[in-house]
Amino acid sequence: MIEFSWEFHATNENFKRMKKAYYIVALVILMSVGLIYYFSQSKNTAEDQFDVALSADVQLDQIKLNNLTDTLNFTLLNNDWYLENHVQVSSGKINQMFDILKSLVVINPLTGPKGGELKKSIAKKGVEVTAYVKGRKVYRLLLMSDFEDLTGNIAFREGHQYVVKVSVPGAQGALQDKIPMDRQYWQGKSLFSLPMDQINKVKIDWGEGNESFEIINKEELQFIVNGEDRTKQSNLHTLNYYLYEFGNVELQEKNKAFEEKKGSLMCILSLETARGVREVEFYKILNDKGEEDKKYMVVYIPKANVWGSVKYLTMSPILKKASFFQKKTE
Repeated sequence: MIEFSWEFHATNENFKRMKKAYYIVALVILMSVGLIYYFSQSKNTAEDQFDVALSADVQLDQIKLNNLTDTLNFTLLNNDWYLENHVQVSSGKINQMFDILKSLVVINPLTGPKGGELKKSIAKKGVEVTAYVKGRKVYRLLLMSDFEDLTGNIAFREGHQYVVKVSVPGAQGALQDKIPMDRQYWQGKSLFSLPMDQINKVKIDWGEGNESFEIINKEELQFIVNGEDRTKQSNLHTLNYYLYEFGNVELQEKNKAFEEKKGSLMCILSLETARGVREVEFYKILNDKGEEDKKYMVVYIPKANVWGSVKYLTMSPILKKASFFQKKTE
């Protein structure tokens, strides 16, 4: 009986030691998993803090640029970018801005008192870029370039702790200059860039006389002269081909100085699309002697407050009069 009791006690002690060992092993495993998770999260947090670039695969449909004096809103409509929803801008320049934002590389963080000063400075002197997808903000960055005190290009991304010094591989100079707040820069020289199926109506007002007209582009083309439907008296092939002329028309030069060179008003062209109506005024141009130029004309886009010049030869296929579309009599 005594021998049995001793064997039972020994077995019980072994069981306790094994149970304790299991607890220790389980605790070590849990601690290891915890440490691995902690360090991986710390690593990801650090990497996130120093990642200020725009995601390479994000499909943006709205961009807003801000500084202390102005705001520029860009919207993607039918695969084209527009400023304030009515002025088409250079897709090349928009894509260049995206390339810069997606290629930003952090050189080093700027911490301490210097970092605090730069965070205040970048808010006053920098350009703020805010990006959206279907109305949802996905990215906000402040970018500033200051080479006078050797700071260089610096950036601060919303939600991050530090201002960082940045660069773009292959890019030289001030990155802020490549994202300017100058409306003229973004607008490019495009005057018209519309496929036929996006044009709802074209109207040219030549003032007095019977040469003003409207072309309404519905299921069937309509030709209106002085409020009267003249479709049956017009050449439908000519009407149809005419709408293709708005596919790619550019200004010769864009400069506010042309406001001082404008002569008499020639006509006003209104182009209606799903986005609204764009009106363009065409004037004769006066040379230095005050004489009318036979090669160029002045262009003014009221909504965008843009002045420029264009060749008569460029506008000749578009600035037609009503009589041009009439059927030729045998």
